[in-house]
Amino acid sequence: MLLSIKKIIILKKTRRLANLVGGMMEEIKEKIVEIYRTLNISQAEFCRRTGINVSNLSTVLSNQDKGVSASMIYGIAKIPDINMNWFLKNEGNIFGEKEEYLSKLEGAHKKEVDKIKADLEKSEAVIFTLERLITKQLKGEK
Repeated sequence: MLLSIKKIIILKKTRRLANLVGGMMEEIKEKIVEIYRTLNISQAEFCRRTGINVSNLSTVLSNQDKGVSASMIYGIAKIPDINMNWFLKNEGNIFGEKEEYLSKLEGAHKKEVDKIKADLEKSEAVIFTLERLITKQLKGEK
């Protein structure tokens, strides 16, 4: 009787582990799709950049095969700027530190960009006024 209880416990742990791994695989599949959509490329282009076979990727994404192979993960790691901690561990964001750096850079130059935009608007107003004056003079108006 004790042996059967051990078997039941092992089976329950195995089932929980399978559910956990299955959930992780689904998440990785979703992230693969998110990567090529975020990069605005097709599955075929994604496969070309990563070295993943197109039919293998289709099989994985269509749930005909439950596993994402190590070679697929290695191929994804070849894509510049993809944060593998995000991909494998859910840490950070898709582009990692680069995205944070760009946000900081944008903030640092916000005043300059705002001034350039304001100057551009003033210039457009001056051009519009000059165009009106030239049109009036050409028509002989005052």
